[in-house]
Amino acid sequence: MGKLAASWKFLLLGFLLFGLSTKLNAQEEHPEKSREAHSILESDRDITHGGLHNLKELFGLGTITGHLRNYFMNTINEGSLNDYYANATGGAMRFRSHEFYGFEFGVAGIFTYKTFSSDLNEVDPVTGEFSKWEHELFDVLDFNNFNDLDRLEELYVRYNLTHGFITYGKMEIEETPLMSQQDGRMKPFAFKGVWLHYTPDENHLLYATWIDRIS
Repeated sequence: MGKLAASWKFLLLGFLLFGLSTKLNAQEEHPEKSREAHSILESDRDITHGGLHNLKELFGLGTITGHLRNYFMNTINEGSLNDYYANATGGAMRFRSHEFYGFEFGVAGIFTYKTFSSDLNEVDPVTGEFSKWEHELFDVLDFNNFNDLDRLEELYVRYNLTHGFITYGKMEIEETPLMSQQDGRMKPFAFKGVWLHYTPDENHLLYATWIDRIS
């Protein structure tokens, strides 16, 4: 498991460093401006270049985004019952390539650390239970793991259609009546499978998906 975690960290770092270096080089070349649709993040995002010519531009004209997050949680119980608190700090980094003949790919990593907390595993003498809600900031499968909680959040390939797109891999899903991202703590749910988004006209939207992994 340690080797697997280290492997995706090096993979993500390599994508980010290569993307940054090629992005800087691409800016120095001052390519011809264009207003062609760019599907990296949102459908209304635009690009300002004359088109892709090589693999270098596939990375250099990609998009790097990220965020930092801090979450403090405190449970105050009535009377003599144990109280619990915890503070988690983490972040995420994403790279999305530029579109090339309709194809694009993305990779993202996320991490969480415990900055401080009470003893979340201290059993209450009355209820016989320990902290429930604060543990959800960290590892719900290993209640003793509070540091370096990282995972490969996204690794996918997408093909853009005239009126939509189809994505395969580990991805961030869209909000739908049946499924949602559920991003209420430090990490959202991660989904693996196939996702189709299709809008035949302005009055209709079709989702079709096959999900075989959720974490």
